[in-house]
Amino acid sequence: MTGTTPGIAMRQLAVDRLDELGKAMDLARKHGVEFECGLVSALRLAGVELPLIPRGALNLDRLHIVVDVPAGRRSWKGAEWHVAAPSLLAVGSGFRREYSPMVVMEGIRMTHPLLAWAQMSRFIDETELTALADSMMRRNQSEPHFVPDDFRTLVEVLPKRFKGRTKCLWALDHMRENTDSSMETRMRLKLEAEPLPELRSLTVNHKVAVDEDGASMYLDMALPDLRIGIEYAGRHHAGQWSDDVSRQSALTAVGWEILTAHNDTLKDPLQWKEFMVRLASLAMHQRQRSDVGV
Repeated sequence: MTGTTPGIAMRQLAVDRLDELGKAMDLARKHGVEFECGLVSALRLAGVELPLIPRGALNLDRLHIVVDVPAGRRSWKGAEWHVAAPSLLAVGSGFRREYSPMVVMEGIRMTHPLLAWAQMSRFIDETELTALADSMMRRNQSEPHFVPDDFRTLVEVLPKRFKGRTKCLWALDHMRENTDSSMETRMRLKLEAEPLPELRSLTVNHKVAVDEDGASMYLDMALPDLRIGIEYAGRHHAGQWSDDVSRQSALTAVGWEILTAHNDTLKDPLQWKEFMVRLASLAMHQRQRSDVGV
């Protein structure tokens, strides 16, 4: 019997989901009252990778429970209670069924992932809200899986002045489906903020045919017209390619050049500047090759 071994990132999502289920079940047994898990707890229960959350904004060790009105909050050890904003009541009455809480098990519900995304806009910035949306549209994650129009529809049926709407609108313009990791999203947004004109054609999850038999490889990001691939190398990719040298050779053989960034590349201004210089130089080189028909 054979099977597919989950990747490192998927395994961590499973660990987080089990931990959150354990917290919820303990509180359900202890208090015997139905409740709704929201915010980071809802995301963990849905198997969604969490964004980077500012220190002190949300206690990640506790179960997060949401209610519609302040009077519904209780004081339970191991839990944080929040008034949901925007709540399901803020959604137009004709759409509430679509975004209603999802049953986890008897006595435990969780906020619909799309509504949880909008609620997280109170706690994280535009970049992380975009990274969260991308993680909910990941190509190798089947449930839940959404597309950009799902997020756009939700924002359209929410109140025009809900707190966080401006961030949500920014994220709508920058989110991309079929990515592999949040670090890729952060790197893409950092690249898109650069003035290099060539980056306006940046695509994600780009497929490159590497031989006449139809074999292909996927690049994290690419500038297709220039045949430049840009990849983030982190733990997420551990073991993804059995032979990086062969892969690089195959891409080079069909005219592609690959630039790889690491976590330090994104964090260190000097390393990032050097990376951008290399990218700009490579763009000039590839354009010259194209002009002479190489």
